[in-house]
Amino acid sequence: GDISGTYNDGKNHGFLLSRGTFTQVDCPGDGATVLRGINSAGDIAGVFTPTGKPAQAVVWSRGVCTLSEYRPEVSRRTATAFFGINDDGVAVGRWSTNGGSSHGLAYSKGTFSRNDHSAGGNVINWGINNAGDIAGIVNDGYGVSHGFLLRNGRFTQVDFPGAIWTQIRGMNNSGQVVGAYVVSNTPFVMHG
Repeated sequence: GDISGTYNDGKNHGFLLSRGTFTQVDCPGDGATVLRGINSAGDIAGVFTPTGKPAQAVVWSRGVCTLSEYRPEVSRRTATAFFGINDDGVAVGRWSTNGGSSHGLAYSKGTFSRNDHSAGGNVINWGINNAGDIAGIVNDGYGVSHGFLLRNGRFTQVDFPGAIWTQIRGMNNSGQVVGAYVVSNTPFVMHG
């Protein structure tokens, strides 16, 4: 299948590797392009950070970067990023205010919706499958990361057994998740 990602040669560039062909992806303007999730049509979710400005979420499709900026508080600039996209074109990620906490975000057909965990803390949506289930990370009030699955508006916490820290970074259409976990702070070793 196709692979999307990012490389750095002093500046971040996105890329698509498709059928053995490497395509560099840079959104127009002076800034850095980071690509993350890809759907079966080849649409890629990511983020473009213009030099000196907050990050803007991006969907790259057929050679075109479409930028999206979520601004719930018109007087404040926000940073927005997409990390996953499903076959319906629903992109998920996060938004945050300058120096503020992160909130889960979804974007579909020109409309943003946000999801926050009832326990508070930072929420980052990392992946979405074709059923609309969202996988991600929520940091509790103590700074500990927990994985989550958001299905039909209901959060289910996902923690690796015995881990002190869990992150879910993606999910397939069968509902299988992938991520990382840590079992001890000394030494801090991440497992995947």
